[in-house]
Amino acid sequence: MPAMKSLLMPSLLVIGGIAIGVGVMAFINRTPAGLKTPVTQTTPAPAPKPLPGQELPQVDPNATSDTKEAMAALSDAVHTVDRDKRWQMLRDLAEKLVDKDVKLAVETGLKIPDQDDRLEFMRALFAKWGTKDPKAAADYAKANFKPGLLLNESLVAVVEKWAAKDPKAAYDWAQENTSGPLKEETLNTLVMGWTRVDPVAASQWFVSTGSTSQNLLNALVSTWADLDVKAAAAWVETLANADNKTLGRVVLANEWVKQDPAAATKYFEPMIKDKSGLDIGVALMNTWGTNDPSAASDWVGALDPGPVKNEMAGTLATIWAAHDINSATKWSEKLEDKDMKDMVIDHLGTTWGAIEPAKAIDWIRTLPQDDARNEATRGAFNSWAATDPPGLAKWINTAQPGPETDIARLNLGEVLLDQYPADAIAQAMGINDPTTRTDEVGKFFRRWRKADDASAQRWLREQWNGFTPDVQARLTKEQQRRVIPK
Repeated sequence: MPAMKSLLMPSLLVIGGIAIGVGVMAFINRTPAGLKTPVTQTTPAPAPKPLPGQELPQVDPNATSDTKEAMAALSDAVHTVDRDKRWQMLRDLAEKLVDKDVKLAVETGLKIPDQDDRLEFMRALFAKWGTKDPKAAADYAKANFKPGLLLNESLVAVVEKWAAKDPKAAYDWAQENTSGPLKEETLNTLVMGWTRVDPVAASQWFVSTGSTSQNLLNALVSTWADLDVKAAAAWVETLANADNKTLGRVVLANEWVKQDPAAATKYFEPMIKDKSGLDIGVALMNTWGTNDPSAASDWVGALDPGPVKNEMAGTLATIWAAHDINSATKWSEKLEDKDMKDMVIDHLGTTWGAIEPAKAIDWIRTLPQDDARNEATRGAFNSWAATDPPGLAKWINTAQPGPETDIARLNLGEVLLDQYPADAIAQAMGINDPTTRTDEVGKFFRRWRKADDASAQRWLREQWNGFTPDVQARLTKEQQRRVIPK
């Protein structure tokens, strides 16, 4: 049973907005007797209603005028419905307060109820503070904020500015004062900020440390490639560490193909002649296949036949299928290289099976009955089982028993086995082919024994009389095996 292929699935974020209007009523009295000018009385406009979760604390009547002014400006900002405008107002306020009184700026920001608004304010605050006194800003955040998003975002904002002024001091501070994921994120930000200002110095520092950090190298190469891709490419080729050079090429390929696919593929084509260059080819396809799959397919089709070409075609098929399955399937129909076409069909079935499985199965049924179709069927059911087990179970219950449903049951059983072993074996028991049925029942039972032998044995005693003789024989054989628990 082939392992389930990883899928590159793009995601979409849908943002909605709401509009709130405030009405103002006014009335004008008639001129009282004896007055030459009318007296106008107007009801006061109601105060803006706070957005849900945006209620600010009451201002202390004895607070300083600066505090009152800051809170009034903050109230105007958080009561602004338009998010972009609200965040711009918060950023402007944060920068203004930092220039005037850092302590007041921080105290004001911490009063913001909404987490996203508070983070936007604090990022601007610490970025501005970081341009003036980055060590003081970093020390303050480390000493006063608990581990979590606020600390992370504040330090990242500081270090990004610090890297432009004194990257070595920023690095020394991060090394001494951070650890774990926070340290990793801080150092990545440092490298990106340093590279934007002086990529040569940043790259020399990276080599001098003897680092093999994939994250730091990724940050350095990707940032440098945005500035000068050819200079970044030349530096990558000087790396003495083979792993660093390989990763540097992959990162560079991903960035370069965004800018100029023709130049990128021309540069990397000699490097992807064998499997050692496969990761570079996949990087090219990941990006180019998203931006212009048709052009990418033309380039892949012109490569020399072989495993690298097939793997890149499969990667392209996965990406293309995720956002335009109709065009992807039409492309597959035109392919003449059989090995390449088989790989593409397999990946299309696997990807489509995670998105629209029933349609994927219908499409696969139109293909010639051969190994490529069988692999695509397995891939589609594998994806369906992983993404929608109840939906696949329902489909199995209404489908005609046969080779197709056997594959579906097998894949569903694999997904269910760890948490619902009895249900997994029930799927295996429904397999139409007798040899496959007994083999899978035995295999699932053996894996259940390794995980929880007592439960497996109890289930076996309870269900024994319902088994057919061939299944009983296979389970008896499994009973005789010595099982080593996981």
